[in-house]
Amino acid sequence: MAGEDVGLPFAEQIQAIRERTGNLVPTERWTDLMRNSHDRAFAVAGAAKADLLADFAASIDEAVAEGRSLDWFRQQFDEIVGRHGWAYTGERNWRTRVIYGTNMRTSYAAGRLAQLRDPELQEVAPYWMYRHGGSAEPRPHHVALDRQVLPADDPWWQTHYPPNGWGCSCYVVAVSEAQARRMGGRFDEPGEDPDPQGTIDPGWDYMPGETVAADIRAAVAEKMSGRPYDIAAPLLAAMNREAAETGRFRRWRERPDGGWPLARIPDEDADAISSRERVAMLTSPTIRRQDRDRPELRDTDYADTQSVIDRATHRLRVSERSILYGRLLGGEADSGAHILVAQTNATGRGLALTSLQRLSLDDARADENVMRLLEEGGL
Repeated sequence: MAGEDVGLPFAEQIQAIRERTGNLVPTERWTDLMRNSHDRAFAVAGAAKADLLADFAASIDEAVAEGRSLDWFRQQFDEIVGRHGWAYTGERNWRTRVIYGTNMRTSYAAGRLAQLRDPELQEVAPYWMYRHGGSAEPRPHHVALDRQVLPADDPWWQTHYPPNGWGCSCYVVAVSEAQARRMGGRFDEPGEDPDPQGTIDPGWDYMPGETVAADIRAAVAEKMSGRPYDIAAPLLAAMNREAAETGRFRRWRERPDGGWPLARIPDEDADAISSRERVAMLTSPTIRRQDRDRPELRDTDYADTQSVIDRATHRLRVSERSILYGRLLGGEADSGAHILVAQTNATGRGLALTSLQRLSLDDARADENVMRLLEEGGL
């Protein structure tokens, strides 16, 4: 999140910006729309005409959804200003940096909040850790908050969930107590005064996306789970191959937080384990455990998860709420098996990949679950 270009987009961030751009609000100054009013409204200070706002909303939507750069947005800005004859205030580079950076960072924060509020994640990582974003010219008070750890529901986050000012690139990660201590987390209380050191810029003492977090999660889940298997499965497979090839999955894997959508399971399999969800997520605790126990797995192994399900040679319901898929590989070079387990929670509203293995033929024969899969065959 450091720098002007704020990284590759994710589904919750895209949904967060679209919660805004569906409601265009003309304003004269930036104080006309404050704090969580932005969660469901899009404004550019001083932009009062509907067609001008609509063009800005479309360019910001594309910037977020496609991961466009600040330079790209500046070109769009010049075209929009020229088309509408808008007499804006402030110097051009400063104004474009504010519009672009504010929308990118607050949509990122709102999308991340939707992920952090996921009940499955909160069960295993009930604490949040504040992280400084590594700005070139850091605010000393923001640096002082680095690695501050508090329960996810602590009231302190209502005012200190980042960004905490113009251009702030700080962020939050979800952690268990053990993870926080390994990362050098500080569990000291920050004090009763909401902002004892003047950490927060005026108007930034709020939690971006708080009023829409649940709606964002529901919309993202519905969009993917609601799509037919023959549409969603190839889409997820292509997305994950692209993420592995470009290094996007590697960056998430090295600093995992929230969940990564890996694969769409068939409707009949979801029904067999009483799962209302159809998309299996890879959670941050699971990828950390996988990297500890199975470091040999490559990014491409995770990207190929959908093909393991699509071309499974065997599948087995191993419990009321979990299903095991096996794909036996042929040929001497790659003989062996890919084995994965997907499991739903007690309510059926969450579906996660809990295990992925790549086994040699000898290891596959020695594995009790694999042999049971071969013997029993399927559902």
